[in-house]
Amino acid sequence: MSEGIYKNVLKMDGYENELELHAALTVPKDSMHVDFSGTTCLSKKGTNVPLNYATAYTVFALRCLVGRISAIMRDLWHHSQLMDPRAVF
Repeated sequence: MSEGIYKNVLKMDGYENELELHAALTVPKDSMHVDFSGTTCLSKKGTNVPLNYATAYTVFALRCLVGRISAIMRDLWHHSQLMDPRAVF
């Protein structure tokens, strides 16, 4: 994966109003960072995702991306590094 910042927005139906999930993946030379700033605030209907779920789904997606990258990049991402809770903001 090339260095850079990759952004996307997923729009979906919600109870009170439309929901938006914003994600920005920053890829410097030797790491990855995901930022969800701009995502719709909490819902009053209890459809919110706790941080442990958000972290797990983010780590899974990053691991899928890393699995497709060369062996050199894979060596940088060991299991303990992927589970670092500071990876999801």
